[in-house]
Amino acid sequence: MKVGAIVLLMTGMFVTHSACADMKEFRSNVKSFITETFAGELEFSFQRQKIQFQGCKQKAYDLVISKPFTDQFSIDMSLGYAKGRNSWGIFSQTVLVKEYQIIPRWQFENFAVGMGVKMQSAHQLRSSHGPDFNLPLQTEWAVEADIPTRFDNHNMRISLAHQQWQSDDIAFTDVDYVAENNAVSIEYSIVF
Repeated sequence: MKVGAIVLLMTGMFVTHSACADMKEFRSNVKSFITETFAGELEFSFQRQKIQFQGCKQKAYDLVISKPFTDQFSIDMSLGYAKGRNSWGIFSQTVLVKEYQIIPRWQFENFAVGMGVKMQSAHQLRSSHGPDFNLPLQTEWAVEADIPTRFDNHNMRISLAHQQWQSDDIAFTDVDYVAENNAVSIEYSIVF
């Protein structure tokens, strides 16, 4: 019940973000509510990214929620929203994307393994000149492994993913456009 309440609250936050007069205060109130209500039950982080320069304005929000069930098992979930606007004289274009991800993770002695799904909405492209259309919906099934490294502040993740894009937008030649890809990725990061 509590997890459903937090998802509903955060979804509301993403939907109403542009209608809220003082977003900083709203985020602060939501964060304090969640901290008080779910103390010790959930771990969460909220990231906001913004870039702006002449002709370009982009915002991205990511909420990551982790629910540890035992020392060896947890479920990670994330909700994301991004909006970009490009303006060049009389031409302007807006792109919207929403995504969610859910990954159960198992922690072993020296490494962790997770398997889950990531869904990314069809990118909505709106233009001041020309038709609006949606890029394909992306679904990704992945198996991830966090591998130990020689140093505590270094992280390595190996991921095997099956990605699928599906569209029914008339902008694509085939009415039921489907594309698939298999990917192996290695991420190495250093925390400063």
